[in-house]
Amino acid sequence: MRSLANTIALTSLLVLGGVANAQSVTWDWSFTDTVSGGTDSGSGTFTTAALSGASYQVTAVNGTWDSATIAGLIAAGGYAGNDNLLLSGATQLDVPGISFAVDGPLQQVNLAYITPGDGAVSTGYVVAATNLAGGCVYTNCVPTSSFGTFTARQAPEIDPTSAASALALLLGGLLVLRGRKQQGVAA
Repeated sequence: MRSLANTIALTSLLVLGGVANAQSVTWDWSFTDTVSGGTDSGSGTFTTAALSGASYQVTAVNGTWDSATIAGLIAAGGYAGNDNLLLSGATQLDVPGISFAVDGPLQQVNLAYITPGDGAVSTGYVVAATNLAGGCVYTNCVPTSSFGTFTARQAPEIDPTSAASALALLLGGLLVLRGRKQQGVAA
């Protein structure tokens, strides 16, 4: 009985621990044009895959941009060369950046980090936005841009697999104690 309880506890820990490691990560993000004197701003959440190397691949975005609803993530390479990576270092965006579509007025937005070596006149977080209303196509539209402050912080959340893992460990421990008690072994 004791080896069965130990096997159940170990198997539960391995299975549920593996599930927890494969989970997505949710981030609260915001951008405010504090540098250019413009009015661009947005906030919401990014959903990313788990950390891979030094970055997280953004798989979904929601929130608002300039008071309009974000419609969804634009696939990597779909706008302004975006790669949709959130970096794990002090600088959280790279030059290709993260792109998403915005409803009413229809826009495409790219959040990125640029330096003078990238053709910019200054270093910092930048947004490029193209308004697609009125038949505008990317090849004949000039995106507007503004510099500002970007932050992304891992959102606090309760991982259901952590609760399940704790429950599995508790049940496994109780089974071990029960088995010892039935065999007359001191706990």
